[in-house]
Amino acid sequence: EKSSNLIYNGGKSKKPAKEGEVSIYFDNSNKKFPTEDPEVKITRIVRQNGQSIYKINDKTRTRQEIVDLLSLAKIDPDTYNIILQGDITKFVEMHPIERRMLIEEISGISIYEEKKHKALNQLEKVEERLKEAEIVLAERNTYLKELKKDHDQALKFKDMSNKISQSKASLLKIQIDKKEKEKSEFQSNLEKTKQELNKTNEKINQLKQLNLEKKQAIENISKEIEEKGEIEQVSLNKEIETLKIDLTKKHSRIETLNNELQKIDK
Repeated sequence: EKSSNLIYNGGKSKKPAKEGEVSIYFDNSNKKFPTEDPEVKITRIVRQNGQSIYKINDKTRTRQEIVDLLSLAKIDPDTYNIILQGDITKFVEMHPIERRMLIEEISGISIYEEKKHKALNQLEKVEERLKEAEIVLAERNTYLKELKKDHDQALKFKDMSNKISQSKASLLKIQIDKKEKEKSEFQSNLEKTKQELNKTNEKINQLKQLNLEKKQAIENISKEIEEKGEIEQVSLNKEIETLKIDLTKKHSRIETLNNELQKIDK
């Protein structure tokens, strides 16, 4: 039957209990149990879902801890804690091997044999797991060596990448410095060229101004010449007319003289 069936169901008129609890008390005045408590209380609580809770002196323990504690006090559910009538006669009539097994069971030796057998089985399983773990560990070590190799290569690659980056940065710095120097020289030359250009523009402006002044002077002179030329032309024309008249007179005089000479020659 289920252990939850041991819980009080409330009957017809009362509420059912949520859990059932039972405790057994052992006198420990003879120190059968390995504790200084004068009394040992073992409790089991059963809940509706079938879960059991075990306690020793109101402290929660596992079922195996309960069984181990009882075994230390020579109490085991499968051993002869109470000798029934007729068991002694049966014991005397037993085969020596059966009698020996029964004595071992009563004395608790069989429990240790079972524990030894369980321990050996567990040890064998542990050894098998250990071998499997060693195989896995060897595989992991091989894998770790490969990882270390990859890690070392990655570090070398990273170091080379850093060196390349540093070299690129240094080269770029040199190129930038060179360009900055060229830029500075260009700006200096540009400034000098601007200054020379300004000076040239000033000279050109001065020459233009001088040219304008010269043109103005020439225009003034030309105007003055024109004005003076008209006056002199008029005077010259008068002189020419006067000279023409004188010349005519001279020619007339010469002709007259020639005529007179001819007359004289005749």
